[in-house]
Amino acid sequence: MKTKLLFTLFLLTTLHFSFLQAQDIGLIGDFNGWSGDVFLTTTDDENYSINDFVLDADGGVKFRQDADWAVNWGADSFPSGTGVQDGPNIPALAGTYNVTFNIITGEYLFDEVLGIDDISNSISVFYTNNLLNIKGYSGTVTINAFDISGRLLVQEPNIEINSNFSIDLNLPKNQVVVVQLEGNNFKKLVKIITK
Repeated sequence: MKTKLLFTLFLLTTLHFSFLQAQDIGLIGDFNGWSGDVFLTTTDDENYSINDFVLDADGGVKFRQDADWAVNWGADSFPSGTGVQDGPNIPALAGTYNVTFNIITGEYLFDEVLGIDDISNSISVFYTNNLLNIKGYSGTVTINAFDISGRLLVQEPNIEINSNFSIDLNLPKNQVVVVQLEGNNFKKLVKIITK
């Protein structure tokens, strides 16, 4: 009886492990007309990534396994979140991103790559002494702060700022937070660690 039970447990463990080892993980969405996956790479069959992934326009995206809909992940948060089986389309914004995805937890991050336009705008964003500081931009901005799971923590719409602006967003302590700034002529994502 013990031998039969051990054999059954061995089979279940082996099948479960085999299921988690995906052959290919890809991104698909509005950016490619929902046809033809863009594949991510992995070194450990758990964490997948692609660098300099370009989205030319805002639209939905999903992660999926082996270019098939049998196993796919989606969520309603961007730029980070936790995808679930058959979840909604991820509402991605146009930009160039380094994308990471974990097939065990479903966690993902679209980390925006700074382009030439961002650098030429000379907009710097940093977090110190519990203040978000924005330098080099004057105008109206919307500030959104997300936790690592993609949950919106703070939203400050239509704030008029000058070229040297600081704001206390009252962020939770000791967390990684993704701050999204959007102005009339730019979008910027910044990862910060609150203290």
